[in-house]
Amino acid sequence: MKRLLLFSMICILCLGLLGCERRRKKGGATTTQEISEEVQVQEEGKGFTGVIENIDTKNNMLTFINVMTDERVGLIYYGGVRITNKYGDIMALTSLTVGEVVDIRYDETSLKLISVAVNSQAMRYEDVTGFEIDMYDKKLKTVSAELSFDDFVVVLNGDDLVSIDELVSQDVVDMVEYDGKLCSVVLKKGHGYLRLEDFDSYLGGIIEIGDMVAPVEEEMLLTVPEGDYELKITKNDHSGTRLVSIPRNEEVKVSLEALQIEPDKKGQCIFDITPKGIKPQVYVDGSLLDLEKDIELIYGKHRIFINCEGYDDYLAYFNVDQPYKIFKFILTADGSGGTTEATTAEEASSEESSTTTVPATTTEEATTSDASSTTETSVATTEEAETTETTETTTESSPTGDVKHTITISAPAGAKLYVDGKYVGNTPCSFTKTAGSHIITLTRTGCMTVSYTVTAVDNGQDDTYSFEELEVIGSSLLTE
Repeated sequence: MKRLLLFSMICILCLGLLGCERRRKKGGATTTQEISEEVQVQEEGKGFTGVIENIDTKNNMLTFINVMTDERVGLIYYGGVRITNKYGDIMALTSLTVGEVVDIRYDETSLKLISVAVNSQAMRYEDVTGFEIDMYDKKLKTVSAELSFDDFVVVLNGDDLVSIDELVSQDVVDMVEYDGKLCSVVLKKGHGYLRLEDFDSYLGGIIEIGDMVAPVEEEMLLTVPEGDYELKITKNDHSGTRLVSIPRNEEVKVSLEALQIEPDKKGQCIFDITPKGIKPQVYVDGSLLDLEKDIELIYGKHRIFINCEGYDDYLAYFNVDQPYKIFKFILTADGSGGTTEATTAEEASSEESSTTTVPATTTEEATTSDASSTTETSVATTEEAETTETTETTTESSPTGDVKHTITISAPAGAKLYVDGKYVGNTPCSFTKTAGSHIITLTRTGCMTVSYTVTAVDNGQDDTYSFEELEVIGSSLLTE
């Protein structure tokens, strides 16, 4: 009986210990599973592919633009975030750059970053220049690619986020594309502005700076890539150079006072034509003269053609080399075939030093010249007349673009407006619409000069653009 009781007690004790062990094991398994699930959730989180828009190390915040939804997301960075390059190697936060396309994961509740990985599928284009921005179709075109973009494309100019239309074709940029979409543009070499002063004597000449060549005009503001240059300005046989430095986003004024061209010397000319009392038509260098007015010609050799009814045409060359000089010419009657002859030894000496006579034109040449003189203010031989006639027909060309419509820049008001470097007027201002891309430059005293790229389409409509108010110089420093 005692043995049976002892055996029963042992069995009960074993069963109790087994139950406790089971309960202990069961409780331990549950705790491990919960921890495992938490770790898995933490490692997975929520994810998307985005463009880094801002890195705020002071507040440990990174801002991204979702490339699929264009949603802007700000996430918290802390020491445990895993950051890798496109090859999967660990990298530091300082190695990330604004504009990079990355794959991120984060905790949706706390908005804390879990991991950041540089996207291996994103394509980078470096040192791109000479591109065309089509703001109408929202495309950026290069020699080798055509990329679409939207309003959320990240464009970085130094530390500032700017609009893509503030880029110009001379800029040098790095770009990142993902899935055929332009995600970011980082400006590596921007542009500034060049304004000439004291350049009156070079009007109508040519200015060269870097790869840019432009005519010298009354009011001009050139958009020039930033950098150091030797500026060259030329007019006829005169030229000069200046060293200039163009900083990004700044306007530089360059005075050409030291390079001014000395005015051409001029002499007053009196034409004494024999016989007296006739009314000849006198052309010098192809231009019809009014003999009733004072005639001033620059020093040097000139060509004279005299035509008068009843007399042979007269063609000669003469030289202006004095402040005041009388030139004598003798016409001969029709059919005589005569040439200029001085009537006195003194006149002969003067003629020999000042004029060179060439045979008069033939009847056919004279007829051609007469016909030409009725439509032009110049007289030429048959060959010259034909050349002039051809020039007239080839220079008459219809303008390209939608000339019946306009582009209006409505704001900012009161700014000087330049279109492709040429002054148009003060805003609000309109100008003739021509198809293609144009650089719109706005400037005002005391404000930062800024350029925009606009695209005009020949669609039979007027276009109106309104841009942001110009930034007052120094205002950004005051607000910091």
